[in-house]
Amino acid sequence: MNGRNRNEEGKGRMSGGQNRKTDMTAHQENPACTAERDSGMRYMDGIDMAVGLEYAGEDEALYREILADYVDCAAQLAGTIERAVAEGDFEAYTIEVHSLKSTSKTIGALALSNMAKELEYNSRNLEWERVKTNTPKLLAAYRQICLAIAPNLDFDGQVIDRKPADIAVICALLSELEECLEEFDSVQAEKITAQLSAFEHTGESVIYLEKLSTALRRFDYKTCKEIASQWHSGYSKYPSCISNSNTSASRSNIT
Repeated sequence: MNGRNRNEEGKGRMSGGQNRKTDMTAHQENPACTAERDSGMRYMDGIDMAVGLEYAGEDEALYREILADYVDCAAQLAGTIERAVAEGDFEAYTIEVHSLKSTSKTIGALALSNMAKELEYNSRNLEWERVKTNTPKLLAAYRQICLAIAPNLDFDGQVIDRKPADIAVICALLSELEECLEEFDSVQAEKITAQLSAFEHTGESVIYLEKLSTALRRFDYKTCKEIASQWHSGYSKYPSCISNSNTSASRSNIT
């Protein structure tokens, strides 16, 4: 092999090495995908799982528990923040938004954490108009993060896979959802919506689920009830759905 060929071969090896380096760099720049692949958890929009796992000491089981706790506390925390705004209570608002900032950062919801940080600053500086204007946006983003987490969890905090649609169970869940919304039980309504999200939906059901999730994020329970009723009516041609509607399974019997 002459000197020219050796140089060309060396350049080829260097070029290949550079390409491999570029590929590795691109891979490293997408930690959320890496964390998803390594942990087996589903992608959660708005959450950097690599950050969340780092805060959990790379303990996946602990991270799942933290996510479950985060979702479980959402309705109460959001309600407290709303009341603080309605009552003009700067001190309570600052405390609760600070809590949301910290917990959101811990799970890897960095954009939401930054929103809460900004509002905490506004509250500490008595910038109440900004607080009143931007808090609904914060709570909508908060609800969206919770809905992104929920399909990954059952109600013991364990990760689950989506399962084939079971019309009888879906109808029972929709019946229960309508009852919850009548009673303004937002916590149970969120749990039922998460259970509905665990199924593999097709056709109009996909649209209904998306509309329902959007209405929940906006705390628009009247619209939620209308959507649940329409969705339920769409299954009325199925005998199993009619049977479940008539016998309305109790909450404790729905899995």
